[in-house]
Amino acid sequence: MIDHTIGTARVRFPSSIPIVTEIVSLADVTAPEIPAALGARIKGGVISIGNFDGVHRGHASLLKQTVGLATEIGGPSIACLFDPHPITILRPELAPKRLTSVAERARRMKQLGVDFLVVCETSSKLLGLTATEFYSALVVDALMCRGMVEV
Repeated sequence: MIDHTIGTARVRFPSSIPIVTEIVSLADVTAPEIPAALGARIKGGVISIGNFDGVHRGHASLLKQTVGLATEIGGPSIACLFDPHPITILRPELAPKRLTSVAERARRMKQLGVDFLVVCETSSKLLGLTATEFYSALVVDALMCRGMVEV
């Protein structure tokens, strides 16, 4: 049974996932194309969703919790971010300057033990989804997550 609670869900899932932070780009979360080569390796783990620009101490703490829970349940640890930053589309004049590239964020996440970085391409379609639609399509259906770490 998949546990869809928000927070630090404690569900057992036997598996052994190597720590190899891989970037997975998704152009459309409502019809995600998870590369076949990843197969089940990216499914059944723990996810944390955010911008993670800079991967500062606060992000590191959140991601370490994600990795810890993923290790405990035996699934992959997954960070998910949006690129470009949603404000770039919603209010371009207020768009923040990027602190780090997606590749640099992935490098820093690898140092923290994160297995996968899912990059959702920000678009009007994505921004038009309700929270439930986004959560159901990506977290439940595509990644089959068994836990989530958020603040």
